[in-house]
Amino acid sequence: MTAMAEQRFTSKTFLLFSGLLIWAAHFMFVYSANAVACERGLQDVRVLGIGLIPLTVMVATLAALAAVGYVLLIAIGWLGPLHGEAHDDPSSAFVRQITIVLSLISIVAITLSALPSLVVSPCEGLPQL
Repeated sequence: MTAMAEQRFTSKTFLLFSGLLIWAAHFMFVYSANAVACERGLQDVRVLGIGLIPLTVMVATLAALAAVGYVLLIAIGWLGPLHGEAHDDPSSAFVRQITIVLSLISIVAITLSALPSLVVSPCEGLPQL
């Protein structure tokens, strides 16, 4: 495999899984931030009239949704062809279709992983040390 072919393979693979990677990073950040805030006793802190935990989750969720939206625009083709590939290449079309599906699944997963932090009271049901 030539260096150019390896670079195309790497960029296609990264594009393919980027929605899932963004969701995983969002999931880890949201639940880690929630756990740290609960452990430090920050559940009652308010910023701009909104609780610190819900505000952090909203900002992280909007950032993750924007990142997945950007990947979706790349996959749909509105931001041009994939790196070094023509639009009519069958493998590029397959990568685009799978990337679109995985990005849409990631949008649903990001939204669903943010809901508990936005709906349930922070640190509810956790034993206080």
